Amino acid sequence: MNPKIKKYTILFILFLCPLLAFTQIEEDLIGSWAIEEVEHFEVTDEGGVDMDMVEKVKQAFELAKITVNEDHSFRFDFPLSEMRIRRGYWKFDEYNEQVTIYEWKDRNIERAAPLMEFFIIDIDGYNATIELSEAFFYLELNLKKLQ
Repeated sequence: MNPKIKKYTILFILFLCPLLAFTQIEEDLIGSWAIEEVEHFEVTDEGGVDMDMVEKVKQAFELAKITVNEDHSFRFDFPLSEMRIRRGYWKFDEYNEQVTIYEWKDRNIERAAPLMEFFIIDIDGYNATIELSEAFFYLELNLKKLQ
């Protein structure tokens, strides 16, 4: 094989492999997920936070379901209506392995305010671990794919 062609082939493969991995993560995300376990739940700002409400939020996460669709629509079925997302839009940042959720109506707005952001710690297609940080808590969730 011509050394120049070999060099460009190797460069192409090195460039293509990370892209395929990121595409795989997005594909693995698609589906309906149940929260199997709240692995870690930490209150980040205890000043003025109602601890009874914190316990309700933690219990609600254990009952929540997440749906990630191929058309980038997103649904977060959450027992507490204040945090429920009926029609969201998800965007995956492959560099940070972060998923950001926006209102569906804001999907084409460049600097829309996100509703939620979470980091993918691990995903294999049927199981996932995500990290979520909101106004007064940080948590790590183990998810199991339903379909």
